Amino acid sequence: MRGKCDKNVANTLPRVIGNCGELKDNLLLHGICTVAFSQNLNYRRRKKNTFSKLFLRKPVFTVVLTLLLTFAVGFSCIGFSAYATAYEQRIMIEKDYTSIALPAPKRVLQYKTEDGAVMYYEDDTFAYDFDRIEAVAKNAPQYKRSSNSGFLGGALTDMCGVAGGMWRTGRLPFQLIEFDRYGCAFRVLALECIGVDDRSAKPDADQVFGIFKKGYMAYSAYFRVIGTPSIMEQYGDITGNYVCIGETWYDGPYNDDLTVPYEVGKRYVVRGFIDSVMNVNINPNYMSIIGKNYCLGFNLWQTNSYEVKMPDLYPEKRQREDGVYYIVTCAGSLPYFAEYDGDWRDFLNSDAGAVWRENIIPWTSMNQSAVSVVLTDNIYDSFNFNAGKALVMEGRAFSEREYANGDDVCLVSAAFADINGVTVGDTVEIDYYDCGISENHFLSNIDKVQIRRTMMPSERIGLKKKYTVVGIYTSPEFSDGSYNFTADTVFVPKKSVPDAEKYEKHDVPYLNSIVIKNGQLGEFEKYMEEQGLGGYHLYYEMGYKDAEPTVTALVANATRVIAIAMSLLVLVAAVGIYLTFMRMKPVIRSERLVGVKRGTVWCGISGVFSAVIGISVALGALLGALLYGNITKAIFETSVELNLPALIACTAGEFVLLTAAAMLAAVPAASPNLMNSGRVKRKK
Repeated sequence: MRGKCDKNVANTLPRVIGNCGELKDNLLLHGICTVAFSQNLNYRRRKKNTFSKLFLRKPVFTVVLTLLLTFAVGFSCIGFSAYATAYEQRIMIEKDYTSIALPAPKRVLQYKTEDGAVMYYEDDTFAYDFDRIEAVAKNAPQYKRSSNSGFLGGALTDMCGVAGGMWRTGRLPFQLIEFDRYGCAFRVLALECIGVDDRSAKPDADQVFGIFKKGYMAYSAYFRVIGTPSIMEQYGDITGNYVCIGETWYDGPYNDDLTVPYEVGKRYVVRGFIDSVMNVNINPNYMSIIGKNYCLGFNLWQTNSYEVKMPDLYPEKRQREDGVYYIVTCAGSLPYFAEYDGDWRDFLNSDAGAVWRENIIPWTSMNQSAVSVVLTDNIYDSFNFNAGKALVMEGRAFSEREYANGDDVCLVSAAFADINGVTVGDTVEIDYYDCGISENHFLSNIDKVQIRRTMMPSERIGLKKKYTVVGIYTSPEFSDGSYNFTADTVFVPKKSVPDAEKYEKHDVPYLNSIVIKNGQLGEFEKYMEEQGLGGYHLYYEMGYKDAEPTVTALVANATRVIAIAMSLLVLVAAVGIYLTFMRMKPVIRSERLVGVKRGTVWCGISGVFSAVIGISVALGALLGALLYGNITKAIFETSVELNLPALIACTAGEFVLLTAAAMLAAVPAASPNLMNSGRVKRKK
């Protein structure tokens, strides 16, 4: 070593002397030699790290330290990965699970008016007014948002609607025809009159809920079906069956001279709505004619709401001088019937049949090929989807982006897809009509049947769009109840229709709900009770109360694993660093005494620690990944999916933190007090 050093000095000295010229005394020469020797020594020590040799000379200590760090890192990686998975599940639950409050169905016996609004009561107790209850609910701490869906009718292009009537189940035809009222049931029939039955009520008779105590004029007219100019294909051929017009007092119109407009033996083209099977209600005098054939009700009017003024679909109520009521067709209305001779086809092709051919039949056909369209911000805000009664069986539900952007996508029912041969990815063209909903009680004494009203040509809003089918759902196809929708219902993002708020129906239960923060339904009901409005909601939460405890427990257990693992890691790292520095202390002092710079010593120490930490962290991550499944199953008693990004992030973070801690600890270690080191205290 010395010879090599002298050689380097001999090579360096002439250059130094040559440059210095006059500097030739021995003292200066000796100083230069000392400097050169010191610089050469520092160079050699930088080339060969003394500290790495120290670790290699003590393999047991090094291996033990590496293994402890490896196990601590591996354990913490398992904890962080499990926590990340559990946390993501909790976020997903909060995102995907929706807790809703629905208006509770109540049998309304009377109504009262307060402040110009109609308030409904049951036994003098407030029943339900959605807008008013919603206003109170918005102040509840548990309130999240209101869900108010819009509703429109939609005429289809090259497709047909979905009929009820249980025609698909093999039961009696038209058994549930109430679901088809005013839509699929709207048609034009060619009829031959076989009889007229007077059904007028005498004055002061307690008829029709006591409304017409002065009596009313009414009749039932019976017809044989001889043709079907406009009828939905799914109903089949009803030629040869029988229909009755005027089953109730308001169905049969009179002429202005108070005569019945139908005569036995004559033929008529009639527009109206097929009603339910009514063999049990017909006059026995006609049973021999009808025999075993069905006799169907045939209503000329859209509904029994005779107070509504819509000339095309509603009659006009009049009174005789003695106060007796009777019904006539409204002035300016499209004809409800027309008498003809011969074949009905010839009549429709004639000038007299032009209004039927060009206006009435296209109108009825449009309603037969129509759907109900719900404009929604979240399908899971409605009862059927929230409670799991309706499920997306093919494709998918709408994404958040599709809701937010109002994309032209839709969900259709399995029945609709089956009838029209629609699959996911196909398009459905919808021409919108603001037709509204009728609520009937034909199938239930309490719950209402929600029925799309007849779409009027004047109700077209001027919007026709093509929607891509992204999902096909299944649900109770034709069930009564305030929260049920029929199988002809198509769901679209609310924002896909401009000014969709105009089409909200706050009086239709299944279109409205109040969204509550998950896990706080009880607190919300308690708040509403304090406001005097307890018991007026039904609550559903998509199974949140079953899923949430499991995920919460998983998050808590993973947090405990992380706490234990990090405590162990900190302890191992602290003890390891302390013991290592204690073993390095003499070497560090020796290095500094021979002139090695602080920075060089610090770099040497940091480099060795970085290598040990890097190896430990890499092995720990690998160990954690290999043992993840068995460890999580043993600790959490369930399989937890490995979250690889979380494991990688944990590994990188622990490497950075441990290395930073070692580097910080190396700062004072690389700067020992050389002057006081080894000083012996003198006795006084």
